[in-house]
Amino acid sequence: MWNPFKKTKEYQFEEGELANNMNFSVETQPEQSLSVEEPEIPLEQLENEGLSIKLRRVTKGLLLALVFLVPIFMLPLTAPGDVLVLNKQALIYGLVLISLILWLAAIVRQGGVRLKTSGLEWGIPTFLTAILLSAIFSDRVYQSFLGSNGFVVLAALAVFSFLLFNFFEKRESGLVVNYFMAGSFLAVLAGLLSLYGVPVF
Repeated sequence: MWNPFKKTKEYQFEEGELANNMNFSVETQPEQSLSVEEPEIPLEQLENEGLSIKLRRVTKGLLLALVFLVPIFMLPLTAPGDVLVLNKQALIYGLVLISLILWLAAIVRQGGVRLKTSGLEWGIPTFLTAILLSAIFSDRVYQSFLGSNGFVVLAALAVFSFLLFNFFEKRESGLVVNYFMAGSFLAVLAGLLSLYGVPVF
């Protein structure tokens, strides 16, 4: 008869005895340390990348300066008929040319270039090609190329827009607009002051 108060036989097992009796084999393997070898970057490549970053920063600064200065830039020593045209054209030519040279130098330093793609990269060359053909077959070739609305001016503006598109992200478009609005505000302010007889220059 089963007695609940009867002591049952106690079994004690030493450490590892149960595993041996049940034919379990526990194998311990020493932990192996994984070593990841980082590739060594040549010092010359690091220097080229650093210089390329600096050139891109300088180019972005020149483009923002051009956006800010175009509405307000003028030289008082220019002939009266060319105050608003010749000065701005010279400013656009100079800063766009410098920015283009710096961008090409950055390309050479980094060993390649990655251009952004959109629908504009086909529209701008097509437009410039049409303007070039129109200037070549024009009756006034000189004015068609070097006039205030000639091919050279439009080509410089096309390069300027191309650089803006490739140097500024979409989230930075507000920064470009703010620079342009600041320059426009100063231009309007200077015009109002000159209208009331206050000498600006």
